[in-house]
Amino acid sequence: MSTLFPLPAEDEIAKLPKRLKAMIALFGYCEGQKCATCIHLYAKRYNKTYYKCDLNGDTNGPGTDWRVGWPACGRWEPRCTVKPLGGLATMGDLTTTRAMTPEDVDRAVEVLKERGLG
Repeated sequence: MSTLFPLPAEDEIAKLPKRLKAMIALFGYCEGQKCATCIHLYAKRYNKTYYKCDLNGDTNGPGTDWRVGWPACGRWEPRCTVKPLGGLATMGDLTTTRAMTPEDVDRAVEVLKERGLG
């Protein structure tokens, strides 16, 4: 059977859950990449950490839990590798649990000015 997208080996596909098989069927496969390095993966931290893919949805239940070691689908995008400025979170940082506030933006501008970049 021919496909529009590259696919992992059939024995590898057989081990994957239906939700990831559907993602690979829709978007293809990003050879050599794992979900752990994708911008679409995020963490929800409670007494444990639960990973989710923002392309798959989130029901707050185990049906949408994601594994960092799964092969990446064709929508894989690299995480931002820029280090935080002055302790501020960066895009794609798995530890980020909230959106930036106006105060965060103001602090980022201050840090950039202090470093002669703003």
